[in-house]
Amino acid sequence: MQVNIGQKIRELRLRDNRTQAETADALGVSPQAVSRWEMGTTYPDLELLPAIANYFGTSIDGLFGFRSEREAKIAAVVREANSETDVDKRLSMLRAAILDFPGDERIQYQLAAALSEAGWRNLHEHIDYNSDGYLVHDIERHRENPYWRESVKLFETVIAGAKDPEILHDSVFSLTLLYCNLGEYEKGLALAERMPPLRYSRELMRSYAVDGAEKHRYEGESLVELANEFANQTVYTLMSRRALFDGDLPVRMLSGVVGLFELLFEDGNMGGYHAVVCELLMYLSEHQWRCGMHDEAFASLGKAAEHAEQFNALYDRVKTEDDPTYTAPLLSSVPMRKERWVHGKIAPDLADHWPVWTAPDYDGVYAEITADPRWDAWVKRTKML
Repeated sequence: MQVNIGQKIRELRLRDNRTQAETADALGVSPQAVSRWEMGTTYPDLELLPAIANYFGTSIDGLFGFRSEREAKIAAVVREANSETDVDKRLSMLRAAILDFPGDERIQYQLAAALSEAGWRNLHEHIDYNSDGYLVHDIERHRENPYWRESVKLFETVIAGAKDPEILHDSVFSLTLLYCNLGEYEKGLALAERMPPLRYSRELMRSYAVDGAEKHRYEGESLVELANEFANQTVYTLMSRRALFDGDLPVRMLSGVVGLFELLFEDGNMGGYHAVVCELLMYLSEHQWRCGMHDEAFASLGKAAEHAEQFNALYDRVKTEDDPTYTAPLLSSVPMRKERWVHGKIAPDLADHWPVWTAPDYDGVYAEITADPRWDAWVKRTKML
């Protein structure tokens, strides 16, 4: 068997966003030694192996890349499940896998997540504004969703014994949403209360744990994550009450959120967030049209197309390259984490997703804006992306 410990060290180091110098300092060796390990010209001394494994949070077997047949099979199932776009095929695959690995939290989590998605895709999520104008779920209809009921049981099992923190946190998030969809609000709130306050989140805490260039990087990463979550919460809060659609409040809020991204990425290099801003601008255009700001609505659609074009150009450039960093001053040390967004270009059917987030009564706005001659010109432009 070929020993690939150097390749594994490089893989783990990049995973953790550590430099060769940082790794060398932690292990008490020179940066040149780490470089030679990764190039395969030398191997670490045997007495260093426990320290290296501990530094990267793995076992010595894991450091050498040894994996049991069972682990290899589970990893293959997870990869195949994540790459399968047909949710029904994914369900069939995972139901078979859980019979082979009945107690494995990774397979349980994958099946629970697939069931949750199947419930939404096949039976849909039903929401509407109640008599007080607040957005609520159709609880009675949702309770008849067999996918979600099965998903809840699986997520509860995963949470009770999860060892992987990522699986635990993703499961808590997904189960909280399902409890809400099914009207089990007390369970959802109890689950949410188990999570730490925002100020103790991983993204913020990492910036408090280090100094120097690494601190600058983590602070930048937290700014980007907070901006993204701020955008999500702004949209959800606007949608949560119908009365907020009256007047220009949504226009002012959404314009401000777009401005926040433009402030952070002041040189215009937004990486994967070009797609986020594209969606925000399309949603902004709907509310501008509601307010009679028709010229402004099409100006926003034009900017959305520009961001889609920038995203696609970046995708072509970096999909096979090393992960680049942002270039704005506040974010100059922050990696783009392209694995989170380089899955394909923004589709040429961009217009079919307009305005991305839809209120139950948006049909009238859609009929009006698509009747404007400028709509067809915009659609033609997006088809060329």
